[in-house]
Amino acid sequence: MQANNAPESGEYVVILGAAGGLGLVAIQIAKALGLVVIAVTNSGKKKEACKRFGADLVLDSDDNWQDAARAYTRNNRGVDIVLDPLGMVDRSLRCIAWNGRIVVIGFAAGAIEKIAMNKILLKNCSISGVFWGRYATEEPETVVKVWDELILFMKQGSIRPTVYSDEKFTGLQSLPRVFGIMAKGEAWGKIAIAVEEDDITSRL
Repeated sequence: MQANNAPESGEYVVILGAAGGLGLVAIQIAKALGLVVIAVTNSGKKKEACKRFGADLVLDSDDNWQDAARAYTRNNRGVDIVLDPLGMVDRSLRCIAWNGRIVVIGFAAGAIEKIAMNKILLKNCSISGVFWGRYATEEPETVVKVWDELILFMKQGSIRPTVYSDEKFTGLQSLPRVFGIMAKGEAWGKIAIAVEEDDITSRL
């Protein structure tokens, strides 16, 4: 993707693990805020889901997404924000813009990185962590503010549910099928299983 295909205005955000429940909501919030969204994921179905939920560009996580993301930005300047739930800060530093921000929210890829600090200095960028679970005790007022804004987005229709819809699942007997889809890496969003009360009590 070449820079001349980039939108003429707006800040750029890269969302890693973009086809998960968190990623698809992040895409929608970013679009509601006027950002240009670059989603990074794998497999065809996950890419299609990212596009349906509003991503401007979808890149393959198995490819050199860092350089492709940078090339998509105006004048190859790099992206303004990277949302990282996987633990890919070092790779993200290759596409972050001057004064950019990398937001760390998890390590789903399985490794906790050691970063060469000179890379952060040279990009004049910031790396910040978001431990949402602790906001309830440290900044409860922020929780209320965030939820107020999210509810407003929902009322406006800017955010819609990210429930996996390629297949319907009913009853606990569908669990093996669900786990199989997840194990193959084919799931996007959040898988919901419809369970009747009788189905639960009959197994107690």
